[in-house]
Amino acid sequence: MKQTVTGYGRIKRIGNSVELKINGKIAFNGQLCDIILNGKPECGVIVTVKRNSEPKSNEQLKYYFGVVVPYCMLGLNALGWRFDQKKTDQFLRKKFFVDEESNTETGEIESFPGELSKATILELSEYIEEIIQFAEEDLGVKIPQPEK
Repeated sequence: MKQTVTGYGRIKRIGNSVELKINGKIAFNGQLCDIILNGKPECGVIVTVKRNSEPKSNEQLKYYFGVVVPYCMLGLNALGWRFDQKKTDQFLRKKFFVDEESNTETGEIESFPGELSKATILELSEYIEEIIQFAEEDLGVKIPQPEK
């Protein structure tokens, strides 16, 4: 099964909104398109879509639970929290790895800490990068990079 598809399209400003069309059909509109336009009224783009379903790796999980969570726990506890590793993990997932469910009747949205067991390798990488930045900026903790 082919894992990557490349297509051609156009991003165009229409009034106050921006849209991306691929093969003449609207594929996306929003802030990303506005950033790509960079003030121009329209531009051509090459769009590559790659299946994002590689499972997370054991190395990622070892790094997350063995390095990232303990370093964050130390930083949070230095700020007055009394978190163990489990509570630190829950805190981080609630802050940076959130699943949302919406009520189809009322439109109300409820947030839950995401499940790492369902994360892809890319999702877990992005999650860890967000935490590393948070730890350095907000906790004053420099988390070491994983060993290669």
